[in-house]
Amino acid sequence: ALYESAVQTYQSRLDSVSGSRAIKYRNQIGVLQARFGHYRDATRTLEGLLSDEPEYAAAYVNLANIHMLSDDVSQALEVLESGAEATGGSPVVHISMAQALYQLGRKSEATDAYEQAVAASPRLAERFSYLGGDSTTARAGVEPDAPLLWDAGDE
Repeated sequence: ALYESAVQTYQSRLDSVSGSRAIKYRNQIGVLQARFGHYRDATRTLEGLLSDEPEYAAAYVNLANIHMLSDDVSQALEVLESGAEATGGSPVVHISMAQALYQLGRKSEATDAYEQAVAASPRLAERFSYLGGDSTTARAGVEPDAPLLWDAGDE
C-alpha cells in the first residue's frame, strides 16, 4: 500500500509537469521502485530515462545501484563508465564509480575516481572519504552495508 501510494503520487506529479521537472520525477520513480525491491521495474524506468536523457547523471548512479544491490558490481561499473563519458565527469558518477571499483578490489582506480569527484565537488566527496585510500577508514568500502549514493537528481 505504501509503495503503490508513493508511486501514484510521483506519477501524478509527473503527469502534470514537463522538462527538467519531469526528468526528475521519472528518476525518483525509478529510485522508489528500486528501494522497494522492484528492480526490474526500476531498471526499465531508469533505462528509459537514459534513452531520452543520456546526460542525466542521477539515472546512471541509480541504475548502477540496482546492479550493486543485485551483486553485479561489474555491470554497475559498466553503467558508471558510460555515465562518466556521457556526463562529462559528474562528481556523483565518480563517487559511485569509486565505490564499485573499491568493491572489485581495484583500490588505486577507486582512489583516482574519488579524487576526480573531490576536484569537482569537495563537499560531496567528503561524505565518502573512505574511498580516498585512508587505511583507517578504507575498510568501510568493502562492507556489505557500505552506503549507496541514491541521487534524487538535484544537482
